[in-house]
Amino acid sequence: MKLPLPALLLAATFSLIRASLWGADTPSSAPKAGKPEPPYSLATSPRDTGPSVPVFETKTHKVVGKINVGKSPSKPYAEEDISAVWSKDGFSLVWSAMGKWGPDALVFARINDRGELTSKSILSVVRSEILARLKAEASTYDKVRKKSRGFTIDIHAMPSEAPSQVLLKVGVTSDPNLAQPSRAQLEADMTGELSEEGQFKPATVHSYGVKELADIAKESDAAFKDEEDACKRLLALVPEAKKKQLEEQEQQWKDDLNKRAEREMFSFTGAGWTKAESALYRAHADELRRLLKEAGQER
Repeated sequence: MKLPLPALLLAATFSLIRASLWGADTPSSAPKAGKPEPPYSLATSPRDTGPSVPVFETKTHKVVGKINVGKSPSKPYAEEDISAVWSKDGFSLVWSAMGKWGPDALVFARINDRGELTSKSILSVVRSEILARLKAEASTYDKVRKKSRGFTIDIHAMPSEAPSQVLLKVGVTSDPNLAQPSRAQLEADMTGELSEEGQFKPATVHSYGVKELADIAKESDAAFKDEEDACKRLLALVPEAKKKQLEEQEQQWKDDLNKRAEREMFSFTGAGWTKAESALYRAHADELRRLLKEAGQER
Protein backbone atom coordinates (compact mmCIF):
# COMPACT_ATOMS: atom_id res chain seq x y z
CA MET A 1 0.00 0.00 0.00
CA LYS A 2 1.25 3.49 -0.84
CA LEU A 3 0.80 5.13 2.58
CA PRO A 4 3.84 7.41 3.20
CA LEU A 5 4.57 8.69 6.69
CA PRO A 6 3.50 12.31 6.10
CA ALA A 7 0.21 11.26 4.51
CA LEU A 8 -0.62 8.82 7.29
CA LEU A 9 0.36 11.38 9.89
CA LEU A 10 -1.52 14.34 8.50
CA ALA A 11 -4.59 12.37 7.48
CA ALA A 12 -5.12 11.34 11.10
CA THR A 13 -4.09 14.61 12.77
CA PHE A 14 -6.00 17.43 11.13
CA SER A 15 -6.97 18.90 14.49
CA LEU A 16 -3.38 18.82 15.71
CA ILE A 17 -2.13 20.52 12.54
CA ARG A 18 -4.82 23.17 12.92
CA ALA A 19 -3.54 23.71 16.47
CA SER A 20 -0.03 24.19 15.10
CA LEU A 21 -1.18 26.79 12.59
CA TRP A 22 -3.95 28.62 14.40
CA GLY A 23 -3.48 27.78 18.11
CA ALA A 24 -6.66 25.71 18.57
CA ASP A 25 -6.92 23.15 21.37
CA THR A 26 -5.75 19.61 20.64
CA PRO A 27 -8.31 16.78 21.04
CA SER A 28 -8.86 15.30 24.47
CA SER A 29 -7.48 11.84 25.15
CA ALA A 30 -9.96 11.07 27.94
CA PRO A 31 -10.70 7.33 28.20
CA LYS A 32 -14.01 6.04 26.83
CA ALA A 33 -16.64 4.38 28.97
CA GLY A 34 -16.19 0.63 29.31
CA LYS A 35 -18.29 -1.78 27.24
CA PRO A 36 -20.87 -4.03 28.93
CA GLU A 37 -19.72 -7.56 29.69
CA PRO A 38 -20.58 -10.00 26.86
CA PRO A 39 -22.97 -12.86 27.70
CA TYR A 40 -20.59 -15.54 26.38
CA SER A 41 -16.84 -15.91 25.86
CA LEU A 42 -14.30 -18.38 24.56
CA ALA A 43 -12.98 -20.51 27.40
CA THR A 44 -9.48 -20.44 25.92
CA SER A 45 -7.34 -18.13 23.85
CA PRO A 46 -8.41 -17.84 20.19
CA ARG A 47 -5.02 -19.37 19.38
CA ASP A 48 -6.21 -22.74 20.71
CA THR A 49 -6.17 -24.78 17.50
CA GLY A 50 -7.36 -28.11 18.88
CA PRO A 51 -10.35 -29.96 17.40
CA SER A 52 -12.78 -28.01 19.62
CA VAL A 53 -12.92 -24.68 21.46
CA PRO A 54 -15.06 -24.43 24.64
CA VAL A 55 -17.52 -21.55 25.05
CA PHE A 56 -18.71 -20.51 28.49
CA GLU A 57 -21.23 -18.19 30.09
CA THR A 58 -19.30 -15.12 31.18
CA LYS A 59 -21.02 -14.57 34.54
CA THR A 60 -21.17 -18.17 35.76
CA HIS A 61 -18.16 -19.60 33.86
CA LYS A 62 -20.37 -22.54 32.94
CA VAL A 63 -19.33 -24.26 29.69
CA VAL A 64 -22.32 -24.21 27.33
CA GLY A 65 -20.74 -26.15 24.48
CA LYS A 66 -17.75 -26.60 22.21
CA ILE A 67 -17.09 -25.27 18.72
CA ASN A 68 -15.86 -27.99 16.39
CA VAL A 69 -13.06 -26.27 14.45
CA GLY A 70 -11.66 -29.32 12.69
CA LYS A 71 -8.31 -31.09 13.06
CA SER A 72 -5.23 -29.35 14.45
CA PRO A 73 -2.67 -28.12 11.89
CA SER A 74 0.75 -29.79 11.65
CA LYS A 75 2.32 -26.45 12.61
CA PRO A 76 0.73 -24.02 15.15
CA TYR A 77 -0.93 -20.91 13.71
CA ALA A 78 0.52 -17.48 14.43
CA GLU A 79 -1.58 -15.39 16.82
CA GLU A 80 -2.64 -13.00 14.06
CA ASP A 81 -3.93 -15.89 11.92
CA ILE A 82 -6.68 -16.78 14.41
CA SER A 83 -9.81 -14.69 14.81
CA ALA A 84 -13.05 -14.97 16.79
CA VAL A 85 -15.70 -12.40 15.83
CA TRP A 86 -18.93 -12.06 17.83
CA SER A 87 -22.19 -10.48 16.71
CA LYS A 88 -23.22 -7.32 18.55
CA ASP A 89 -25.74 -9.21 20.70
CA GLY A 90 -22.99 -11.63 21.78
CA PHE A 91 -24.84 -14.80 20.76
CA SER A 92 -23.34 -15.52 17.31
CA LEU A 93 -19.66 -16.21 16.59
CA VAL A 94 -17.45 -16.77 13.56
CA TRP A 95 -14.17 -18.56 14.35
CA SER A 96 -11.52 -18.67 11.62
CA ALA A 97 -7.95 -19.88 11.14
CA MET A 98 -5.89 -18.45 8.30
CA GLY A 99 -3.64 -20.72 6.25
CA LYS A 100 -1.05 -19.79 3.61
CA TRP A 101 -3.56 -19.10 0.82
CA GLY A 102 -6.76 -18.29 2.68
CA PRO A 103 -8.75 -19.73 5.61
CA ASP A 104 -8.13 -23.30 6.72
CA ALA A 105 -11.24 -23.18 8.90
CA LEU A 106 -14.35 -20.99 9.08
CA VAL A 107 -16.93 -22.00 11.68
CA PHE A 108 -20.24 -20.37 12.61
CA ALA A 109 -21.67 -20.86 16.13
CA ARG A 110 -24.87 -19.61 17.79
CA ILE A 111 -26.15 -19.84 21.36
CA ASN A 112 -29.97 -19.87 21.54
CA ASP A 113 -32.26 -18.45 24.25
CA ARG A 114 -31.96 -21.69 26.23
CA GLY A 115 -28.17 -21.43 26.35
CA GLU A 116 -27.66 -24.26 23.83
CA LEU A 117 -24.75 -23.98 21.40
CA THR A 118 -24.71 -25.25 17.83
CA SER A 119 -21.84 -24.85 15.34
CA LYS A 120 -21.05 -25.77 11.76
CA SER A 121 -18.35 -25.20 9.15
CA ILE A 122 -19.32 -22.64 6.51
CA LEU A 123 -16.02 -22.50 4.61
CA SER A 124 -17.02 -24.56 1.57
CA VAL A 125 -20.41 -22.82 1.29
CA VAL A 126 -18.89 -19.34 1.19
CA ARG A 127 -16.12 -20.37 -1.20
CA SER A 128 -18.60 -21.98 -3.59
CA GLU A 129 -20.85 -18.93 -3.48
CA ILE A 130 -18.23 -16.40 -4.61
CA LEU A 131 -16.85 -18.71 -7.31
CA ALA A 132 -20.36 -19.30 -8.67
CA ARG A 133 -21.06 -15.56 -8.75
CA LEU A 134 -17.71 -14.83 -10.43
CA LYS A 135 -18.26 -17.53 -13.07
CA ALA A 136 -21.72 -16.14 -13.84
CA GLU A 137 -20.41 -12.58 -14.28
CA ALA A 138 -17.03 -13.14 -16.01
CA SER A 139 -16.81 -14.69 -19.47
CA THR A 140 -13.04 -15.23 -18.98
CA TYR A 141 -13.53 -17.31 -15.82
CA ASP A 142 -12.57 -20.73 -17.27
CA LYS A 143 -9.61 -19.34 -19.24
CA VAL A 144 -8.17 -17.49 -16.23
CA ARG A 145 -8.79 -20.45 -13.91
CA LYS A 146 -6.72 -22.75 -16.12
CA LYS A 147 -3.94 -20.20 -16.67
CA SER A 148 -3.59 -19.30 -12.98
CA ARG A 149 -4.21 -22.88 -11.75
CA GLY A 150 -7.24 -21.81 -9.77
CA PHE A 151 -8.22 -18.87 -7.60
CA THR A 152 -7.23 -17.76 -4.11
CA ILE A 153 -10.07 -16.87 -1.74
CA ASP A 154 -9.99 -14.97 1.55
CA ILE A 155 -12.83 -14.37 4.03
CA HIS A 156 -13.00 -11.72 6.74
CA ALA A 157 -15.70 -11.55 9.46
CA MET A 158 -16.85 -8.49 11.42
CA PRO A 159 -19.90 -7.54 13.50
CA SER A 160 -22.92 -6.58 11.41
CA GLU A 161 -25.14 -3.59 12.04
CA ALA A 162 -27.88 -6.16 12.64
CA PRO A 163 -27.30 -7.15 16.31
CA SER A 164 -27.71 -10.92 15.86
CA GLN A 165 -25.78 -11.29 12.60
CA VAL A 166 -22.16 -11.35 11.43
CA LEU A 167 -20.93 -9.65 8.25
CA LEU A 168 -18.60 -11.49 5.87
CA LYS A 169 -16.33 -9.84 3.32
CA VAL A 170 -15.03 -12.27 0.72
CA GLY A 171 -12.34 -11.73 -1.91
CA VAL A 172 -11.16 -13.91 -4.79
CA THR A 173 -8.15 -13.23 -7.02
CA SER A 174 -6.07 -14.95 -9.70
CA ASP A 175 -2.95 -13.24 -8.26
CA PRO A 176 -2.51 -14.29 -4.60
CA ASN A 177 0.71 -12.25 -4.28
CA LEU A 178 -1.32 -9.01 -4.62
CA ALA A 179 1.70 -7.16 -5.99
CA GLN A 180 -0.50 -4.80 -8.03
CA PRO A 181 -4.15 -5.05 -9.13
CA SER A 182 -2.99 -4.72 -12.75
CA ARG A 183 -1.11 -8.06 -12.46
CA ALA A 184 -4.26 -10.06 -11.76
CA GLN A 185 -6.42 -11.30 -14.63
CA LEU A 186 -9.67 -11.58 -12.68
CA GLU A 187 -10.87 -10.61 -9.22
CA ALA A 188 -14.10 -10.20 -7.27
CA ASP A 189 -15.30 -8.87 -3.91
CA MET A 190 -18.47 -10.01 -2.15
CA THR A 191 -20.18 -8.99 1.10
CA GLY A 192 -23.03 -10.72 2.87
CA GLU A 193 -24.68 -11.43 6.21
CA LEU A 194 -24.75 -14.63 8.24
CA SER A 195 -28.22 -15.13 9.70
CA GLU A 196 -28.90 -16.50 13.18
CA GLU A 197 -29.10 -19.95 11.56
CA GLY A 198 -25.73 -19.50 9.87
CA GLN A 199 -27.18 -19.06 6.38
CA PHE A 200 -24.97 -16.87 4.18
CA LYS A 201 -26.90 -14.20 2.26
CA PRO A 202 -24.72 -12.35 -0.31
CA ALA A 203 -25.67 -8.69 -0.69
CA THR A 204 -23.12 -7.21 -3.10
CA VAL A 205 -20.74 -8.73 -5.64
CA HIS A 206 -18.23 -6.81 -7.78
CA SER A 207 -16.01 -8.49 -10.39
CA TYR A 208 -13.03 -6.93 -12.17
CA GLY A 209 -11.40 -7.94 -15.45
CA VAL A 210 -8.04 -6.83 -16.89
CA LYS A 211 -9.23 -3.41 -18.13
CA GLU A 212 -11.08 -2.58 -14.89
CA LEU A 213 -8.03 -3.58 -12.82
CA ALA A 214 -5.72 -1.38 -14.90
CA ASP A 215 -8.08 1.62 -14.57
CA ILE A 216 -8.28 1.12 -10.79
CA ALA A 217 -4.47 1.13 -10.54
CA LYS A 218 -4.23 4.37 -12.57
CA GLU A 219 -6.84 6.10 -10.42
CA SER A 220 -4.95 5.09 -7.28
CA ASP A 221 -1.71 6.59 -8.62
CA ALA A 222 -3.47 9.86 -9.51
CA ALA A 223 -5.20 10.10 -6.12
CA PHE A 224 -1.93 9.39 -4.32
CA LYS A 225 -0.08 12.16 -6.20
CA ASP A 226 -2.92 14.60 -5.48
CA GLU A 227 -2.76 13.88 -1.74
CA GLU A 228 1.06 13.95 -1.66
CA ASP A 229 1.13 17.40 -3.27
CA ALA A 230 -1.37 18.84 -0.76
CA CYS A 231 0.53 17.16 2.08
CA LYS A 232 3.88 18.74 1.12
CA ARG A 233 2.31 22.19 0.83
CA LEU A 234 0.73 21.95 4.26
CA LEU A 235 3.88 20.57 5.92
CA ALA A 236 5.75 23.63 4.72
CA LEU A 237 3.38 25.80 6.79
CA VAL A 238 3.76 23.89 10.08
CA PRO A 239 6.15 25.70 12.48
CA GLU A 240 9.43 23.85 13.08
CA ALA A 241 8.75 23.59 16.82
CA LYS A 242 5.50 21.72 16.15
CA LYS A 243 7.00 19.23 13.68
CA LYS A 244 8.77 17.37 16.48
CA GLN A 245 5.46 17.09 18.34
CA LEU A 246 3.89 15.54 15.27
CA GLU A 247 6.75 13.08 14.84
CA GLU A 248 6.57 11.97 18.49
CA GLN A 249 2.89 11.04 18.05
CA GLU A 250 3.45 9.26 14.75
CA GLN A 251 2.72 5.72 15.92
CA GLN A 252 -0.36 6.68 17.91
CA TRP A 253 -1.94 8.50 14.96
CA LYS A 254 -1.03 5.69 12.57
CA ASP A 255 -2.71 3.11 14.81
CA ASP A 256 -5.82 5.28 15.18
CA LEU A 257 -6.10 5.66 11.40
CA ASN A 258 -5.72 1.94 10.80
CA LYS A 259 -8.47 1.13 13.31
CA ARG A 260 -10.91 3.66 11.85
CA ALA A 261 -10.21 2.55 8.29
CA GLU A 262 -10.46 -1.21 8.97
CA ARG A 263 -14.03 -1.62 7.72
CA GLU A 264 -13.46 0.45 4.56
CA MET A 265 -9.94 -0.75 3.78
CA PHE A 266 -10.29 -4.50 4.18
CA SER A 267 -10.26 -6.47 0.98
CA PHE A 268 -8.15 -9.43 0.01
CA THR A 269 -8.21 -8.45 -3.68
CA GLY A 270 -5.87 -5.86 -5.14
CA ALA A 271 -8.85 -4.11 -6.75
CA GLY A 272 -10.74 -3.90 -3.46
CA TRP A 273 -8.03 -2.40 -1.30
CA THR A 274 -6.77 -0.15 -4.11
CA LYS A 275 -10.24 1.34 -4.56
CA ALA A 276 -10.48 1.86 -0.79
CA GLU A 277 -7.05 3.52 -0.77
CA SER A 278 -8.04 5.83 -3.61
CA ALA A 279 -11.15 6.95 -1.72
CA LEU A 280 -9.07 7.66 1.40
CA TYR A 281 -6.45 9.56 -0.64
CA ARG A 282 -9.15 11.74 -2.20
CA ALA A 283 -10.79 12.42 1.16
CA HIS A 284 -7.44 13.28 2.75
CA ALA A 285 -6.49 15.56 -0.14
CA ASP A 286 -9.82 17.41 0.11
CA GLU A 287 -9.32 17.97 3.84
CA LEU A 288 -5.71 19.09 3.36
CA ARG A 289 -6.79 21.59 0.70
CA ARG A 290 -9.49 22.87 3.05
CA LEU A 291 -6.83 23.52 5.69
CA LEU A 292 -4.68 25.25 3.10
CA LYS A 293 -7.64 27.41 2.16
CA GLU A 294 -8.13 28.35 5.83
CA ALA A 295 -4.46 29.34 5.91
CA GLY A 296 -4.96 31.53 2.81
CA GLN A 297 -2.81 29.28 0.62
CA GLU A 298 -5.50 28.07 -1.79
CA ARG A 299 -8.55 29.56 -3.43
